[in-house]
Amino acid sequence: MGLKLVRRTGSGGGGTNFAYTSARVRAKRAKLLPRETYPKMLNMSLAEIARLLQESEYKREIDELGTRYTGIDLIEIALNANLANTYRTMIRISQAGARTVVVAYLRRYDVGNIKTVLRAKLSKAPATAIEESLIPAGQLPVELFRRMAVGDLEEAVAALEGTPYHEAVADIGSKPLHLVEDKLDRMYYQDLLKAAPGSDVPSALFNRLMRMEVDTQNLDSLLRLKRDEAEPGAILEHMLPGGYEVTRGELSRLATLSWGELVGALEKFSYWESIRERITAMRPGDTLRDVETALYKRLAEKAFAFSGSYPLSVLPIMGYIFAKRIEVDNIRTIARGKVAGLPDDVITRNLVL
Repeated sequence: MGLKLVRRTGSGGGGTNFAYTSARVRAKRAKLLPRETYPKMLNMSLAEIARLLQESEYKREIDELGTRYTGIDLIEIALNANLANTYRTMIRISQAGARTVVVAYLRRYDVGNIKTVLRAKLSKAPATAIEESLIPAGQLPVELFRRMAVGDLEEAVAALEGTPYHEAVADIGSKPLHLVEDKLDRMYYQDLLKAAPGSDVPSALFNRLMRMEVDTQNLDSLLRLKRDEAEPGAILEHMLPGGYEVTRGELSRLATLSWGELVGALEKFSYWESIRERITAMRPGDTLRDVETALYKRLAEKAFAFSGSYPLSVLPIMGYIFAKRIEVDNIRTIARGKVAGLPDDVITRNLVL
């Protein structure tokens, strides 16, 4: 089913429903924190940041969790809860065709929660710590993840029986975790790229955006693995299919290059301009967080540009989902940076503004 707008009259019409959804999305987007809020947060304590959030769209979650948590724990758990509540609202208000796409996109949180539980099981983390890290914004019920959290590794895997993810995690005992996680990611993106099969322009732009997200994931992994001097075969094991510019053939070639050759080869891609300054300024031992931030910022800019082109489609919803995720990530980056004692300029470089 495509996402082409069908202009009809009446409460059940596609145009009417998309107009309602678009209005709701505009209202939600207007309540996002303005950019000037983040520099102010840098001068606040964690308690002050929590109070600021309590005066915004995060009030409900801060109020509900404030009796049990303080400091970084309160901020982190409230952000997760608010993100889940917000995305469930997006599903509820979306028109039928758009809802299918939104649900498919938000299944990333099912995959993320499964990874969280499996990592915690392998590291012997307590069940309470697992539950506090969950973001129940996907389709699987949070109760399932809670059952996974309290059992052992075998019981956690068994809890996924009857879901699309069971086969992907069934080998967790005999295969390294990263291979299981890669399998989950590949399954997620393969399904996502089938969510909007229509030939209309909004469907085509959605698919382009998702394939650009695959490029972003692959470039990030490629650079990290190359910095770690991984073998080409090991690098390709981590790559996702379905990229927009960076095809499988390109990835096979790039994986064989030295670090200097790789940096030079990236100049041919449209992503280069967004990372050029940061990657050329890197020194031995520097992290790639700056480059990752720049890649995601470019992807978000594309999402915002697409959302403004076709207001009566799924694209504004996707634009808002990106914007909300950026807001939560920025707040989290500031809070974690403060706990780690990072300088303000380092924290600022890791914000998507």
